[in-house]
Amino acid sequence: VNFPVNHAKIPMIQSTMDDRSTSEAAKDIFSHAISAVDKDYGAKVMNEKQWRTKYTDHVCKSTLLGAQSKKNALAIAKAGLDEMYDTFDFFCTDGHVVKFSEAMKDTKSTYYTGTVKGTKQRTGQKEIKVPYKCFHTGEYKELKGQALIDQAYKWAEWGTIEQDCADAIAAVVRNPEWMDLKDQTFVILGASSAMGPFHVLKDLGANIVAVDIDRPDIWKRLIEEVYYNSNATISFPMSEPFTGQTGNDLYRKCGGNMIRDTPKVRNWVRDTVPEIAKGKPVTIGGYAYL
Repeated sequence: VNFPVNHAKIPMIQSTMDDRSTSEAAKDIFSHAISAVDKDYGAKVMNEKQWRTKYTDHVCKSTLLGAQSKKNALAIAKAGLDEMYDTFDFFCTDGHVVKFSEAMKDTKSTYYTGTVKGTKQRTGQKEIKVPYKCFHTGEYKELKGQALIDQAYKWAEWGTIEQDCADAIAAVVRNPEWMDLKDQTFVILGASSAMGPFHVLKDLGANIVAVDIDRPDIWKRLIEEVYYNSNATISFPMSEPFTGQTGNDLYRKCGGNMIRDTPKVRNWVRDTVPEIAKGKPVTIGGYAYL
């Protein structure tokens, strides 16, 4: 997937595949998105001459318009996504280039699925713990129980987090049985990302559907963490059928590149998740560094 060629800067007949402006693309997308509910402001975005210094104003305006109603929020999101699909380029494996919307018409290509179950037995009841270093004193501690609830409400009072976030943290602390995620499925796009929830979900015994690039070192780390250190389950895309391979024979066949093989990854997630979740709750999170 690639940003569109910048025809606004150079006439189409002279544009090259290397002339791709992230700023022009962002301006175009936000203009189309906002125009779905406010055409005048959408035109203002398109005519913005100082995008790099003023884009935050337009992003905030988009958020404010979307917050006015569910209808607005969905219209803005759909219009923005439609523009991305219609303007971004997709470089196919055979070398030719099509628009992303055309590439995503491929609904058949997919991966095989590998699944590994953790061997560590769950012991005792889990509780939520949050590592915390006080800004004022520099003191480091691990917050849990009532101390975590008290701190969460202080954060809400200070404006650090929203009130409903503090309420949610308190609810989890007071209901430790919620920490057993064996009946929950989580799709992690960018499973090895440092900002992602892989380790937390692994520790809580979740069903993890992991997507990450096809590098053996990544899959060695993810699969072995689940297998040796948890009672979670990890499912992942493979280039060949899973027949019980282990070690490098397994790791080198794992992974899916969301930028290079976008339709294939989409199809695999679409078809695999229902088989794993079997009608139970599913959460999808994107944590890839693109």
